[in-house]
Amino acid sequence: MTVWFSDHFGTDGVDDITIADPVKVISAGIGHSRLRYKRAELSSLALLATPDVLRFFTLKSGDRLHQLMLSSDGGSGVGAADFGLHLKGTSAHDGAALDADLFATAQAINSALNQVSIFSEATTLLGKDRGKQLWALAAIGGGSDTVDPMLEYDFTATVTTAFTTTNTILVLEALYTSGD
Repeated sequence: MTVWFSDHFGTDGVDDITIADPVKVISAGIGHSRLRYKRAELSSLALLATPDVLRFFTLKSGDRLHQLMLSSDGGSGVGAADFGLHLKGTSAHDGAALDADLFATAQAINSALNQVSIFSEATTLLGKDRGKQLWALAAIGGGSDTVDPMLEYDFTATVTTAFTTTNTILVLEALYTSGD
């Protein structure tokens, strides 16, 4: 009989998952973390045009994302946006795109949405990617980091189809755990 070990017991970097590391200490982000919640609402006061960027909230690159949900009142007759990550940049939140459509590509917002999961809408990420650190998710997409860069990322929407009304309400919610 062979015994197989998960990432809670196995040795990091070893292809043979039948070997347990007797001194491995699993990080708090995986072993006994507390689920956190972040919510941001954007009520547009102007017509949003391509390629306007909407910044919702900031998380650290080491935080582990489990769920990302979008709600909309459907107030715009036409409108779509990519959902992804931008670097925070300075205190003015002016950082460049890390992967502008990591989570969703051309997500339609012209009808009411109620906590629709957009974590893997773009098909860049899969269900097995839930719980990975943000920098690792970005590396699956357009990022190039191989270790946590210790930065902050803004969750963003980049308009791909102009909105036709000025009163659209968007809500972005994240379930995450604090980094290691």
